[in-house]
Amino acid sequence: MLGPSGRRPVGGTRRRRPPLLLVLLVLVAALVIGEVTAQVVGSSRALARRSAHSFVAAVAPLVDESNALVPVLARVRTEAPSLTRTELDSLLAELTSGSAAVVSQFGALELAPPTPGSGRALAAALDARARASVQLAGALGLATSAGGAAGQQTALLRLEAVADELGASDADYRRFRRSLPPHLGAGAPPASVWMTAPRAWRPASLSALVAQLASRPGLGGTRRVALVAVSLEPSPIAIRGLPSPPPPSSTTTSASTTTTTASSGRPTLTAPGAAHGRKARRRRPPTTTSTTTTSTTTTLQLPPPGSVSVVPATRHLVVTAVVVSTGTLAARDVQLSATLTPAGSAPGAPATVTHALGTLAPGAARFVRLPAFAARPGTAYGLVVTAGLASGSPQTAAIKLTIEP
Repeated sequence: MLGPSGRRPVGGTRRRRPPLLLVLLVLVAALVIGEVTAQVVGSSRALARRSAHSFVAAVAPLVDESNALVPVLARVRTEAPSLTRTELDSLLAELTSGSAAVVSQFGALELAPPTPGSGRALAAALDARARASVQLAGALGLATSAGGAAGQQTALLRLEAVADELGASDADYRRFRRSLPPHLGAGAPPASVWMTAPRAWRPASLSALVAQLASRPGLGGTRRVALVAVSLEPSPIAIRGLPSPPPPSSTTTSASTTTTTASSGRPTLTAPGAAHGRKARRRRPPTTTSTTTTSTTTTLQLPPPGSVSVVPATRHLVVTAVVVSTGTLAARDVQLSATLTPAGSAPGAPATVTHALGTLAPGAARFVRLPAFAARPGTAYGLVVTAGLASGSPQTAAIKLTIEP
């Protein structure tokens, strides 16, 4: 604008407009960045959806297996006083081994859960059910033993602990389902409730159950043990020979196992994928150690049938096991042994280590760490662990394993 003299004002400047080409380049760059970002975000969401569907497809059969044990638990709770000793033992064996197998299979999954919380909640639910099953067997053994009033009181306390575990497991499973993404819809895992009759697990009802069992002489007088946990040191880093999860995902399932710690009284289960890739520190283990506890809260740790556990390279292999007295009388002369045999044409002869556990009171458990086996890296082995009394049928666990070169 011109001043009164017809000149531009002193100090006035003309603002230069940015070149049109530069403006266009900036707009194009913004559009490209926005498109790439949208594609990346969309791809991440699609991947997360597929991952969630794969996880749910893999755990749904395990939930079905767990639900199949609900009628077994209900029958034990409602019919125990009218069953024969053989019938009761058969149901308890089905319950403890079945719930423990679910824990083992879930721990073998390498699929990441949709959220960290969902994996922890499902692991907690399955762990609690396996613990409750073992505790129930021990409690009923005490209730039918000749332990008098003190034994019956202890049995009642253990049954109340079983009720607590069942309630916690159902709460954890509900938390698991709530933590799943809403897009799963009808593809979400089925509901799962183990405490179907809460009134039957109240203290008064459990007290009546103990009194009924104590009055049944036909249920007493048995001595037996169960092999409820077996683990290896170093811990396996993978399990081969597992089936792939069903559609919609084609992800191949591999596995790793977790470690049971009996001294704490509560087993731990690592969420899927959490323990993979870790190799155990190599060390030469000490000689046999054992710990006795009256809390049978350990879950079975065995790879699925037909699978092969992959152990990191080591020259010393240690077997740990938990043996529980499931009879109504003290189990005497309890023996634990393990035999490691090279597979196929691998060099070496079978080696056996044994340990005498002595006497176990009804419901008591013993954690045993056997002496180390000499092992050869790059070799496949067959391992057989046996627990039993001096007389009677022993219980055996067979594991196939291979040691990395």
